[in-house]
Amino acid sequence: MTNRLTTEQKTCIEINMQQFQERISKIVEDANNYKFKTNRPLEIFSEGKNSKLAAKVSILNLPPIATCPNCATCAGTCYATLRYGDRTHVQPRWDRNLAVTKRADFVELATRELKYKGTTLVRYHESGDFYSEEYIDKCMELAIANPQVFFYGYTKVKSALRLNALANVNVIYSLVETSIGEIRNYGTKEYCEMLQNDYDYFVCPHDSTWKEQGLSCMGTCEECKTRDKVCFVIHGRKAKQDTYSKTILDKLNSVTS
Repeated sequence: MTNRLTTEQKTCIEINMQQFQERISKIVEDANNYKFKTNRPLEIFSEGKNSKLAAKVSILNLPPIATCPNCATCAGTCYATLRYGDRTHVQPRWDRNLAVTKRADFVELATRELKYKGTTLVRYHESGDFYSEEYIDKCMELAIANPQVFFYGYTKVKSALRLNALANVNVIYSLVETSIGEIRNYGTKEYCEMLQNDYDYFVCPHDSTWKEQGLSCMGTCEECKTRDKVCFVIHGRKAKQDTYSKTILDKLNSVTS
C-alpha cells in the first residue's frame, strides 16, 4: 500500500544500486588505503548549498536511495537523486563521504573538521540515511566527541532514534504510524492538516516566501531541535502532481467511516 513505485521504477533503482555497489566498493578500498593530510580538514560536511537552511548549518550528505533502507514511499520522488546526477561535483563527493564513514577513523576525521570550522550545528543527511547499525554507532561516537555541536536530522530507520539519548542530538522519525500502516510525513496542505489534527504533528511553516523575508530553517525556526513529530507541506508543481496524499486520505477516511 505505501510502496508507490512502479515496476519500471523498481527495476531502475535495482540496476542503479547494483552499479552503485560496484563503484563504491572501489572507492571504499581506495579511501581505506589513503592517508589523509593532517594539516587541513577533509570537508566531509558542506555549508550554504541549501537555501532553506541557515548558513550556520553543516550537512553530512550520502548517496540517495542506496543508503536509504526504507525508502519505498519516497524513492520515486526523491529530489536528491537529481543533485546526485551531477557526476562532476556532487556524485564524487557524496560517494567519497560514504567511503569515509566506513573508515575506522571516521569520527576522528569528522571531529577534526568540525573543530577546525567551529561548527555548532550539523544536519544528518539532506541526502541519504542511517544505512547500518555500525554507522549509527559512529554517529553516536561523533556526537559524544563533540558536545559543542548540535546534531539533528530525519530518518526512516527506527533504530537510529537511539541517538536521541544524547542531549545534543534530535533525530525525527519520518514515517507516521497509522491504522493502515506507516505513511510518509510530507504531502499536500490537506494531508499535513490531517497529520496535525489526528496525530499531533507540527506542520513546518516554511514556504516559498521565507527567503525574501529573511527567514530560514534552524535560523529563525528551530522547532526541529526539540520536536519528535514534524510534517512538511509540498508546494507548487509537486503538490499538483502528488497522488499519494489523496490516496492515503481516502484510505484513512474509509477506515474511520
